[in-house]
Amino acid sequence: MKEETKKRSFFAKVTNLFSDRRLKRENVERLHTLLTSAVSDGKITDEEMFEINNFQKENEIGAEDFVKIRDTVFNSVASNYMSDRRITEAEEDSLINMASRLGMSGPSIQAVKDHLAYFKLLDQLENVPFDQLPVTGRSGIVLQKNELDYVSFDANMIEERVVRNQYVGGSRGVSIRLMKGVSYRVGQSRGHIQSERAFVPVSSGQFVVTNQRLVFTGDRKSVNAPLAKIMNIDLFADGLRFSLTNRQKPVNIQFFTEQSAEVVAMYISRILNQ
Repeated sequence: MKEETKKRSFFAKVTNLFSDRRLKRENVERLHTLLTSAVSDGKITDEEMFEINNFQKENEIGAEDFVKIRDTVFNSVASNYMSDRRITEAEEDSLINMASRLGMSGPSIQAVKDHLAYFKLLDQLENVPFDQLPVTGRSGIVLQKNELDYVSFDANMIEERVVRNQYVGGSRGVSIRLMKGVSYRVGQSRGHIQSERAFVPVSSGQFVVTNQRLVFTGDRKSVNAPLAKIMNIDLFADGLRFSLTNRQKPVNIQFFTEQSAEVVAMYISRILNQ
């Protein structure tokens, strides 16, 4: 009897454990659904927050689980808003308000703001009239008459250089004896120096876009490129290359982030196509 009682007790504990886990999983899923429904219209009311907090307490959902649910739901909404890589003022206000109401930390909210500022700038560069393009005025370069300092980013000027020389080829060949004192060497060749070339930074500094020129001010080299002297511009994911009428070699600029390259490309596009 005692052995049978122990078995029943053990199975009861196991059953209760699985039952508790299932109930917790179901409550977590319900909270996820509740939170998703609350943010579906882009805002969270006091009544909705009360219902969410009350459900969390009544069902003893821990802070760690709530944070996971909250972050998952918020990131889903933010990704949906930013899917077109553009953000409106209404969407920006909605996301910041939701982040605050959900109790997200200061660094998390700041990260959201940084992303929003970037996509908001892209939206402005596409849609505002040319005379309303954002002007940062942060580069510190000496501006000319009627010149507007649009934007500046840290960058490197890069140039193609020889990064390694190596001796390749060269063979002693095979010596074939034809007669006494006479032989013929087959396959003999002289080696040669082979150079490996690559683009390397030659100057670090700041790249500036104004309404009159492109400027690179570096620690070793600088370039002042009036738009009227630019023959062509090639834009890349991480930088750009442009040629000038008074310069033999093209200028290659590499940015530290793809965001910088994209913003510069959009400014240049608006300026050249105004």
